[in-house]
Amino acid sequence: MLDRPIGTTGHSPEITDEAIIQIVGERLPHWKLACDNAAADTVILQQGAFGRTPDEIGLMHATIRYAGIVGKTVMIAPYSGAEEPKQ
Repeated sequence: MLDRPIGTTGHSPEITDEAIIQIVGERLPHWKLACDNAAADTVILQQGAFGRTPDEIGLMHATIRYAGIVGKTVMIAPYSGAEEPKQ
């Protein structure tokens, strides 16, 4: 895997599809299940699901990229205002 949070900057090689698959499988298992559902061609990501830390931004990148790897379309659901978004 990676020796640093996935959202950190610095000179490093591109994250491979295999690494994205591993990250999603380990850290975002419910997203993996949703994307692996053969009956759906679209998955929905709630806008406020991730905060603004480098690691959370990296995880958001992984969710979108994983969906692309498995051939899903990602729709972003707008923040509803019902709860405060993560900082």
